[in-house]
Amino acid sequence: MREFRVNLSVDKSNFIKLYEQLSKSYQTGVALVGNSISLDNETAKGKIEFFSITPHISLLRLNVLFGEEIGIRRIAVRKPSFYSCLFSLKENIDLHAFDNVDEELNRIGLAAKHSAIFFSADVQTLFKVIPNETSKAVIIIFSKNALTGMWDKNDDEQFNVFNGDTVKGYAAMTSVMIDEVNKLFEYAWKEGAQKLFFLASVYNLLASLIQEIHVESNKLQEETGILEASRMIQIRNVLVSDLSGNCPSIEDMAHKVHMSLTKFKVLFKRMFKLSYYQYYQHYRLHAAKESLTIGKSPTETAYEFGFANLAHFSYTFKKKFKISPTEI
Repeated sequence: MREFRVNLSVDKSNFIKLYEQLSKSYQTGVALVGNSISLDNETAKGKIEFFSITPHISLLRLNVLFGEEIGIRRIAVRKPSFYSCLFSLKENIDLHAFDNVDEELNRIGLAAKHSAIFFSADVQTLFKVIPNETSKAVIIIFSKNALTGMWDKNDDEQFNVFNGDTVKGYAAMTSVMIDEVNKLFEYAWKEGAQKLFFLASVYNLLASLIQEIHVESNKLQEETGILEASRMIQIRNVLVSDLSGNCPSIEDMAHKVHMSLTKFKVLFKRMFKLSYYQYYQHYRLHAAKESLTIGKSPTETAYEFGFANLAHFSYTFKKKFKISPTEI
C-alpha cells in the first residue's frame, strides 16, 4: 500500500508538504497550481484542493480516483491547537486511529459512507482509500478560536467540544451534513455569491457537527462506544506523557473515566493490545532505548526513566530487547 505521512493545519504549509510527498512518490503527473494539487497519472486522477476560509478555519477537498490502495497517515502533534473533521461521501474511505507505535487502537469509521469523524491533532489517524472508485471527502481544520464572535456561551452552559486533547466523537452524517458536503463539491471558490454559498456550507457543517456531538453524546456512547474509547485514548496520552517516575495508579485512572477497575482493565487491553502496566513499560523502555541511541549513558538513562538502579534497568532492558543497554 502506498502511504503518505502528513499533517493538517489551518495554514497552507502542510498542504505544500503533502504535494511534495505526492510528487516524490508518483514522480509524474503531479502539479501544484495555486491552492490545488492536480493528479493525472496511471494510478491517480483528480484534485486535492486547499481553501483558507478564515485565519482559524481551512478546508481540504478531495476528489480523486485512485487505482491502488492508498493510506494517508496524520502525524500526531502534542498539545494540539487545532481540530479536524473528515466528512466522507463514499464507502471506500476507511478511518482508523493509531498510537505512536503503529498499533491499531480503534476502528472509528466503519465503512465510511456518509460518515464524519472529529478528532484533535494529537491522534494519529489513517484515511485508508480503497481503489478504483472516486474518493470524495472534505476535511475541515479549525482552531479553538474558530467560532469567536459567533458562539457566545453563558456561564451556566457546559460545552466542551473544543476542550481536551483527544478524539471527540464519531457520527453518521445527518441529511444536513450530506447536503452541505455535496454543495461544497458544486461551489467554486471565487468572489460573489458562489463564495458566500461556500462559506455558508462550511459554517453549516461546523454547526451540525457541534450539535451532533454536544446534544447526542449519550446516544453516541450507547450506540458506538466511541466516547468510552476517546476517554481511554486520553488516559493513554496521560500515561505516556511522563515516563520519569512511577506508573500512575490504575485505580486512579479508572476513577478518572468513571469505570469500574474490571471494566477499565478489559477495555484498555482490548484497545491497546497490552495490559495497563505492560503498555506503560513498553513505552518507557522504547523511550529509554531512544535516549541511549542519542548518546546518553545507561546510568543516566536509568535515572531519567525512573528505574530503581542500573541493575534493574539493565535486566528489564535486556529482557525486552535481547541486548544490554551498553550494546546500543
